[in-house]
Amino acid sequence: MMSAYLDRFVVQPKEFQIDQPRTHAVGLTRGKNFVYVSADMVHRYISGQTNAGKTTLAQTLMEVDFLRGRKIVEIEPALEAKNERAFMNLPNDDDGMLEVLNKYFHLEPRPFKAIVYSPATRKYRAFMKNDEGIRSKFYKSLKITEPDVVDLILAIFPGGSIERLIINKAYKKYTEEIRPKRKERSISEFLEVFEEVGKEANFSSFTLLKLEYIASVLHSDGKHKIDEILKKKDEISVFTFTFIRDPLERYLWAMAILNIIYDRWEYLKRKEDILSFYVADAHLLAPKKKKDMIDTLARYQERMKQNLQVYSRISRGKGLLWTFDSQEFDDLDDVVVAQCQERFIKRMRNRDVAEKLKIDYTELRRLDKKFAFFDDGYMVKKILVRPPMSRKARSGEFLPIHFVKEYKRWENEEANY
Repeated sequence: MMSAYLDRFVVQPKEFQIDQPRTHAVGLTRGKNFVYVSADMVHRYISGQTNAGKTTLAQTLMEVDFLRGRKIVEIEPALEAKNERAFMNLPNDDDGMLEVLNKYFHLEPRPFKAIVYSPATRKYRAFMKNDEGIRSKFYKSLKITEPDVVDLILAIFPGGSIERLIINKAYKKYTEEIRPKRKERSISEFLEVFEEVGKEANFSSFTLLKLEYIASVLHSDGKHKIDEILKKKDEISVFTFTFIRDPLERYLWAMAILNIIYDRWEYLKRKEDILSFYVADAHLLAPKKKKDMIDTLARYQERMKQNLQVYSRISRGKGLLWTFDSQEFDDLDDVVVAQCQERFIKRMRNRDVAEKLKIDYTELRRLDKKFAFFDDGYMVKKILVRPPMSRKARSGEFLPIHFVKEYKRWENEEANY
């Protein structure tokens, strides 16, 4: 039955009448028309329940953006501590996906260069000890400088209005009066200035302890600076937190990476450069529903939501485009979603969504992974999603060691072919 249904999407080679390469297509309609995402400055939103194909769709979109010459960055899920995107360095070998890729899009599998960056934690160093060449080729350590941390403290500190007022005052005094040259700034000096400014306002020493904690978590003496990574347009740069044990620290790092990339891109980009920024599980960074507010993270989540509300509104002018994904159509903050002109809806159980989009609820809750509803701002259409040409991690493949083993196996097969 599924095969017969898919045949509706078949396009014969002689019928190709397109003004863009097939590699840039993200899907195919029932009317046998290729579907493309906009090449303009447009934010995107992918929603759907777990195991509905959101990660696979995001990978296809990454390939399209990469082939269009954009710089690609992704933050992997902050709380799950998994690393799946490294598998993009292998060609797709899934039989079901290859059938769709070959038969309906007439494309061949191929790898894409994806480099994974991680804070230089003890767990990361232990992973790199047994390197045979593969690990150091695809996994790199992050270098976060002291000037970076000083800026990040201001951006992610989750305190109340009085606390933040004091921090802002200390930051302004330190960066404008004491150390106007960014490269000369240090964490210890900034904390001294904060303590001095705070005493005048009768601040609590607990605030200083929180600042010291954030600064200690964000320490990473790796080899690769954010500025250097953002200049590498020949790779898909993936930031993983799988080598961080504590969930709170993983979340802090996700906040830090998102904020520092947003801040630094403005100073690094050339006129025509576009950064395509992918954020997995965005509902945990800008939650709309209380169920996504986690007790130990709630104040950080509120702070991150405030940042994303601003970033999503003004980032187009900075040449930065977002692709967010979340598990429901209404669990990401409304202000953030409102900025997304292109929306993909995968399988979910939500009658309100079906009514809002004027689609059949039964079809929505039974939607196969191969399909998605695509709302481009003009109309909603059901599409057959183009599978990624690169490999998608299979179920159970979510650790760096899984990728290393698979890459080694693939290399051996290639050598013996």
